[in-house]
Amino acid sequence: MRPPPCHSRQARAALPCDTLATMNITLPDNVLHVLNTLQAAGYDAWVVGGAVRDLLYGRPAHDYDVATAARPTQVAALFPDATRDLAANFGTTGVFSGGALIEVTTFRSEGRYTDFRHPDDLEFADHIEDDLSRRDFTINALAWSPQRGLLDLFGGADDLRASLIRCVGDPDARFAEDPLRILRAWRFAAQLGFELEPQTRDATVQQAQLLRHISAERIRDEFCKLLLADPRTLQNMPPEVLNQFLPELVTMFDTPQNTPFHQYSVGEHSIVACLQTPANLRVRLAALFHDAGKPRARFHREDGIDHFYHHPAYSAEITHAIMRRLKFSRQLTDEVCALVLQHDRQVGETDASIRRAVASVGEDLFGELLQLKYADAGSVAEQYRAARLESVADIERRYYELKESDRLVHSTHQLAIGGRDLIALGMQPGPPMGKVLSTLLEEVIETPALNTREALLARAQELLKD
Repeated sequence: MRPPPCHSRQARAALPCDTLATMNITLPDNVLHVLNTLQAAGYDAWVVGGAVRDLLYGRPAHDYDVATAARPTQVAALFPDATRDLAANFGTTGVFSGGALIEVTTFRSEGRYTDFRHPDDLEFADHIEDDLSRRDFTINALAWSPQRGLLDLFGGADDLRASLIRCVGDPDARFAEDPLRILRAWRFAAQLGFELEPQTRDATVQQAQLLRHISAERIRDEFCKLLLADPRTLQNMPPEVLNQFLPELVTMFDTPQNTPFHQYSVGEHSIVACLQTPANLRVRLAALFHDAGKPRARFHREDGIDHFYHHPAYSAEITHAIMRRLKFSRQLTDEVCALVLQHDRQVGETDASIRRAVASVGEDLFGELLQLKYADAGSVAEQYRAARLESVADIERRYYELKESDRLVHSTHQLAIGGRDLIALGMQPGPPMGKVLSTLLEEVIETPALNTREALLARAQELLKD
């Protein structure tokens, strides 16, 4: 049976619980200033939410939120030269203290959420207990006062000890209020290394279809935080939840790779690849989606061996569709798709092959393409891993040798002539000019010694005659 919480629901005064990481929370001076000012004026005030959770768990806190009985106008009156109206309708006022913005929110009680995000009726409350009871998870429903210690009405400290994500009250009701909490539960699990308490986990499955009411932007933001924290959470997430925003990944998990080079399904291989990349969103997205086209490309031979012909092109196409659906920026989408398209590019032994590889994504992205290729190589079957990794290391060595020797010509901007020179030869701006410059670049990539003004002007004149 679950241990009882440190305080009953009816408690009005907080007493310290037994030791977690430490119960001696030290708050920054600017936060203490806000609390002390509110309390000196007769208003109950507490630090609440994620900062309390993180400090109890021994993690640094970055954002401090204060909950108080003071109404927004009363907060503004106490800090007349240091306030900003952040969300007056929801009782939140920003107070500048010590160079930082601290969100001060009036205690609230809430009604139904018919828009799946905001309560239909919001009333200011006089007691912290009312405010904590409306929060999403027990570990976020903690409050701290330097004078009164920890207020824990729902067993959040116990769940921190047990590494559990548990909803406050009925999980079905919490998720129905704001279905994004379904993804927030899994995101917190990724960030903290926690598991979902069984009833909360079951409710994420039962209420998963409500995610269709959530905007793509909000889903995208939670997905990105999760991906950067621990991609393995996507593999642990029930398919009913994953299907609501990333059905392609469910298909990848269900697609085996019957080939000597692989020991995982397509999805598992992609998660392992993600784990071998830095916490860089562009590279993580490319690692997650680099084989998204394999289910479509899969060809199962009679001898039982799978082949995945043209899968990089299919993967780039699917990646583009996913990222546009989730409202990623066009620039990030194009960059990730370029990495996905080129991840399996074979680089020959010539210097020209290196220059072409760099030209395929641009030098700004080539380092990340190498990271992706390392991650892909490090995720194959163990007997092939060392050779694959050494092959990528060889490409990297040759790339830096060319870079240091000034022989890494890979862009039309590096040519000894440009568009103005072609105009001087009588050519009009437009696609034909771009085609001539691309042809010149291809020839210089093959033979860098041709990259002189005289040689390129002569060659351009020949191309113009053709």
